[in-house]
Amino acid sequence: FLDWSILGRYWTHFIDRYGVRNQNIPGKIDKWVNMEEFARKLARVRYHIPRSVLVLPERQDITVHVDLSPAGKAAYAKMKRDSIVQLQRIIEDAGGVQSQKWVSAVASNGAVLFLRLLQMAQGYVYAEGQQVQTTCNAKRLALADLLQQTDEKVCVYGFFREDIEIIRRAAEGLGRRVGEISGHRKDLTETSKFPDHIDVMAVQVKSGSVGIDLTAARIGIIMTTGFISPGSYDQLMARQYRPGQTKNCVYYHLVCRNTIDETVIRAREKKNQVIEAVLRDAVAEIGDSESMLATVVNDVISGWEDAPW
Repeated sequence: FLDWSILGRYWTHFIDRYGVRNQNIPGKIDKWVNMEEFARKLARVRYHIPRSVLVLPERQDITVHVDLSPAGKAAYAKMKRDSIVQLQRIIEDAGGVQSQKWVSAVASNGAVLFLRLLQMAQGYVYAEGQQVQTTCNAKRLALADLLQQTDEKVCVYGFFREDIEIIRRAAEGLGRRVGEISGHRKDLTETSKFPDHIDVMAVQVKSGSVGIDLTAARIGIIMTTGFISPGSYDQLMARQYRPGQTKNCVYYHLVCRNTIDETVIRAREKKNQVIEAVLRDAVAEIGDSESMLATVVNDVISGWEDAPW
């Protein structure tokens, strides 16, 4: 794949110049020689990245605690009780924890229950016919308050489609120009960067990862990242905090107290699998043994991560 004039046209000539052959074993090279010459020649087609490019500015993560309204707390508590009851019923219908069927049953049905709790922590729930029903405005108000405190470019991250709409309405209500990176659209430059004409970028978690450069914004607000893995989460945050970022980054994590939000952020801080942490909490609620968790975790994790949320 290199120009032949750099290192020669033939392998045998290359070995004669830079290698010492083993006299007893054909094809074996005992050592390499003339490496300084080799390095000088290779430098003609090598691009060097200076160390200064790889040294990033500081990053700060700030947790912003949000309290659900009394009505929101009541709705969330009821949803949580109902979810635990349904999870118990799913396990019983599958023949109990001694049955192999319950693993796939929890993997396919349990995720839906926990996703509803995650939605309610954001202040809404999908009703029949995919109609969105608002249950609490606490996190929306916290988002609007943070946006109001700065006139810089900001990236706001959400997991569900409704999160993107909430971000859009909050930003537009403050007179900000809004862009979107989601499964529906990508408001980026031709080189996949944050455009100059946008103030607030609403980023859907599954769409805002590899190949996107959002270093034009140093402030990030995380409404929710769903149940993505630690690796996917780090990759998501690296859209702003990456080589090319020249300013100190600040990430604000909006977390509703006494909700599944707290389970998620605790797992993130410890670099644990979020899905495992959520399931562990559910196991504690059901009151079953750790053996139940050990049996199901890997299958549930693979099933939930592959699901098209």
